[in-house]
Amino acid sequence: MARTKKERKRSKARRAQQKAKQWNNERAKLVQATLPTASGRVRGTGWFGNFRFWLWGGR
Repeated sequence: MARTKKERKRSKARRAQQKAKQWNNERAKLVQATLPTASGRVRGTGWFGNFRFWLWGGR
């Protein structure tokens, strides 16, 4: 296990990124499941898109 500091850092970053990606997927699925189909059609448009953007902290 003779890995350099740089390699350790890189793998840690990659793991964090993967976790974030997975979390985003989960959240997207959740949002799609909970939103009514009508708003699903105009997702991300108008005030509701902005509201969701604000609600999720811009993620």
